[in-house]
Amino acid sequence: MRKFLLCLLLLSASLNAFASCYVQLKQTLPDGGVIVFGEYHGTVEAPRFFLDCIREFVAKKEKISVFVELPVTENSLLSNYGAGKIDERALVQSSQWKIEDGRTSVAMLALLRGLRADLAGGRVTSVAGIDQAKGGDYTVRDRDMADNFTTAYRGRGYSMVLVGNLHARLTKGVSWDPNLKPFGMYVRERVGQMVSLDLRYGAGTAWSCTPKCGPDSMGEHLVGVTLPAVPSVEIQHTDEAFDGIWYVGQLNASPPAWLRYPK
Repeated sequence: MRKFLLCLLLLSASLNAFASCYVQLKQTLPDGGVIVFGEYHGTVEAPRFFLDCIREFVAKKEKISVFVELPVTENSLLSNYGAGKIDERALVQSSQWKIEDGRTSVAMLALLRGLRADLAGGRVTSVAGIDQAKGGDYTVRDRDMADNFTTAYRGRGYSMVLVGNLHARLTKGVSWDPNLKPFGMYVRERVGQMVSLDLRYGAGTAWSCTPKCGPDSMGEHLVGVTLPAVPSVEIQHTDEAFDGIWYVGQLNASPPAWLRYPK
């Protein structure tokens, strides 16, 4: 009997993991829209969950475009990589991939690798960076990100966006700048049909530069999580800065991808 109950619990967790991504988001945005995943850079789990969620949408024959927090100046390389014209070694030799802040990690490269297969199969329509070009005015970075996104946005199907969770916020102001207007706030004003999610996780590590680059210990962040047994998405309104949360489990640091392809 105990084994039977355990099997039921495992099955229920598996089903909830699936439902909490596609089903919950589809219920919230039934006719398409923008889904922003606010992450903590430098983990294995966040890019992996993002790809898994995209593939749930793809399995339902939804039209998907993908946007990541890489500079728009990388889009030529991203396009060539996605089309199979260059390999991973060529992609990560860009100076952008030498920045070790987590946006160019092994896990992010694995995300792009997975998306390349979906691009080739016509299951994903595009993959693009939306971040400010290197050397831009940092004080208007979020506005520039929103401009880059809305220029590329086609208003069809679902646009899945992976950015740092400060950019994903829907309210103005952070502790060091009460006037900062985040990317998420700009996009909601311009697009309307949008959901923004804040990351939740169990204790572990993330690759960051604070200031030395390497694995950093991360305490758990489980506020609002009601299903901690499985990675999940929950739409809730306990925090006015977000529409909900996404939970990825225990964190593991993902090192820079270029270290795998030294010149």
